[in-house]
Amino acid sequence: MEKDIIRMNREFREQQYISRRQKDYEESLAREGELGRLNRLGNLKAEELQIELHKQSMHAKYAAKHEKHTKICSHIVHQIVLLSEKVRGFLHSTATLLKDIL
Repeated sequence: MEKDIIRMNREFREQQYISRRQKDYEESLAREGELGRLNRLGNLKAEELQIELHKQSMHAKYAAKHEKHTKICSHIVHQIVLLSEKVRGFLHSTATLLKDIL
């Protein structure tokens, strides 16, 4: 009779150990799943921030490039205008000489 009670207690404890291990395992899976989900959310936010910073830096780069090209084109146009003024002045000053020769 005592042996039966001891055996039943041992089986009961083993069942409790098994159920506790199963419960611990499920809790650890749930914790890992939640940590994984939070980690993915954190990574997504970091990735969005990196994309936004990249877009801002590319916009600044393109704006600087556009300004540089605008300055170069403006300088070239200014040089062309100066050259045309010099040609006009030269033609104006030599117009009377050319009329005499022709």
